[in-house]
Amino acid sequence: MDLYLIRHGAAGDRNNDHDDDLLRPLTRKGVRQAAALAESLSRLQPQLVLSSPYMRCVQTVEPLAQRVALEIDTHPALAEGAGADIIDLAYHLVNRPAPSRPVIVCSHGDVIPDLLDAIVRRDVVDLGPMPRCQKASIWRLKSEAGRFIEATYTPPPAV
Repeated sequence: MDLYLIRHGAAGDRNNDHDDDLLRPLTRKGVRQAAALAESLSRLQPQLVLSSPYMRCVQTVEPLAQRVALEIDTHPALAEGAGADIIDLAYHLVNRPAPSRPVIVCSHGDVIPDLLDAIVRRDVVDLGPMPRCQKASIWRLKSEAGRFIEATYTPPPAV
């Protein structure tokens, strides 16, 4: 199974745009990034779309979920500040008996590196030189037999 790990699209300024960071939305650029991600990822026909409960993450995968007629499931392990909780979730996903269609996951720039570090340590996956995690970028994590075997980075869509 492939796990597609997306960092949310461009959002407003953390300190100036919103009192409650949980409700901080995507900017116009972030909305365009979400549409471009939906365009490229919808062909995968994912089995599941998971998101951090933060508005900017949900908004990033909404266009995709609509295109493939799936509900977005939010999960606290994907929330900003969740730390290593994403690791347990990711390994749970790749170890469950399910169809081989991909799972799409949207999270934050402080959470995604925790999972990437774990797959490097546990599964000895090469992330290439200088692993990145730009807004609206994608990490495709390929798994086999309950472990990750390959990671491929795709930069944000040009919008």
